Amino acid sequence: MVNLAARLQGKAGAGEILMSEDSYVKHSAEFPEATAEQVLLKGFREPVMAYRLHGKGDTRPANDTLETAVREKASLGAIIFGILGAPCAISTLIGPLAVAFGASGFFGLTAALVYLDQSFIRIPILVLTTLAAFANLYTLWHARKLRMDEKVAAHLKVMTTLEKRRTIFVLAASLATLGIVAFEIVAHILLH
Repeated sequence: MVNLAARLQGKAGAGEILMSEDSYVKHSAEFPEATAEQVLLKGFREPVMAYRLHGKGDTRPANDTLETAVREKASLGAIIFGILGAPCAISTLIGPLAVAFGASGFFGLTAALVYLDQSFIRIPILVLTTLAAFANLYTLWHARKLRMDEKVAAHLKVMTTLEKRRTIFVLAASLATLGIVAFEIVAHILLH
């Protein structure tokens, strides 16, 4: 019950109370104005029936009822990024890893470097890392575009500190990856 109460509290808007069906049944006479809704909660397989009590202000209910969750449709871009997410993350990490391998030539790993410098390995890695970096930049751009949409609730337009940090990290990593790829291409042309 404590977990349920905590999850319901997280779904309540400012000045609202969201209570479980069990609690509402015990106190329904005191709150006839409560609105019933099914809420999807983390840690619960099935939607939970809850009752929302509005505060004094005109607060808008959280937009996570079962009906809106069912109506939401995944865009083609979201599906593509979901499928390509893991390989993109791995290939984005390969760029800085290649620099680390490059520095390791001083420590006797030149045979590995010669192998990694072959075109059939180097070019696909460069293409994958470039695509991954551009995919990350597109995702950041698209997320910003979605936040600026007038249909989005005001509380969703503001980024949390964690979201800002993640955005800065992804932006920096993507730009660094593109810089490393450009450096690799220029260095390969000049040295070969």
